[in-house]
Amino acid sequence: MAEHEVIADAPSLVYSRLVLLPKGGRLGKYPEPMKGVFLRPTMVLFIALMWAGCQRSFQVKVTPGDATGWTNRLSNPKLTQKEFLPLFGEALLRQLADRGTVVLSGPMEARITLTNGHWLKAFAGNAWRECAQNIPDRPAICLRYANISMATLFEVSNGTASVDTNQVLAVVRDTEVVNNLRRNLGSTNAPLVELLAADLWIVYVVDQANSIRYLTALEREGLPKEPAALRALALANSKRLLPNPKVSVSEPINVVTLGGTYESSLLLNDDFWEGYAGSIEGEIVAVVPTHDALLFTGSKTSYPVQVLKRLAGRLSENEPHPLSTTVLVRRDHKWEEWKE
Repeated sequence: MAEHEVIADAPSLVYSRLVLLPKGGRLGKYPEPMKGVFLRPTMVLFIALMWAGCQRSFQVKVTPGDATGWTNRLSNPKLTQKEFLPLFGEALLRQLADRGTVVLSGPMEARITLTNGHWLKAFAGNAWRECAQNIPDRPAICLRYANISMATLFEVSNGTASVDTNQVLAVVRDTEVVNNLRRNLGSTNAPLVELLAADLWIVYVVDQANSIRYLTALEREGLPKEPAALRALALANSKRLLPNPKVSVSEPINVVTLGGTYESSLLLNDDFWEGYAGSIEGEIVAVVPTHDALLFTGSKTSYPVQVLKRLAGRLSENEPHPLSTTVLVRRDHKWEEWKE
């Protein structure tokens, strides 16, 4: 494998630079712009919003369908990945029966919520890859993956779930999400969280083969006791489990993508940000307006920060579940709220 990956940015017409990303996410010297492919500053907001429109999540509640029709549609040799997701959602709903709801919450993900408020996000990627290669067994494959997700969710709900420390990761969520988790889980089984900055929190999760779930206080045994050690464990796992981030540069805004789930967790990756320390003009300022968007720029002049704020606001308005429009600044290896 090459020492660096050449990262193509988000819509194809926005190739304003090539970003060379070393293994492990650490960047060296910031590359020079590509000859003849510069973008005017006035184009930045338009381009980034186009990118966000391509990435925008959706919310579709799954309703029960006819079992025979479900099997026939699933067995269609011309079935596409996009058509597969609702069928996977139906498989989840079959196993769930009347104990909760299933909502399609992303391009290949579904959120399962029990009537007691516990929930889990199930991912259809592995099921689709297996189904794509094995048409006759698609119904059985779908139901098998649905059973795995349901078993995990009921273990969480019953307090019997076990934790594989190799799968512990960190995400960033806002105060509203943390408060909702605390209400749903109760005072004796609070989520494992720590404040990052302003209205943003570090929330610890377990990334399993087909789902992601939040860690709680009852699962703390066997995990590092100190917050710094738990964060270090999650960061080490992320470097091993997650793909290299992709950075698209449309001056003055840098857009980072990491598969649509863990973009916000890059705020915790010191190596990533140290790689930019010598190339960004001024201090690094960043914002995570949605779960699948991390944007950053430099603070040397006020113009880039203003663009960042406007873009964050627009992205947040168009997102069913926005994250935060709070602009952060990186100082002494930590994040704090940006104040002009």
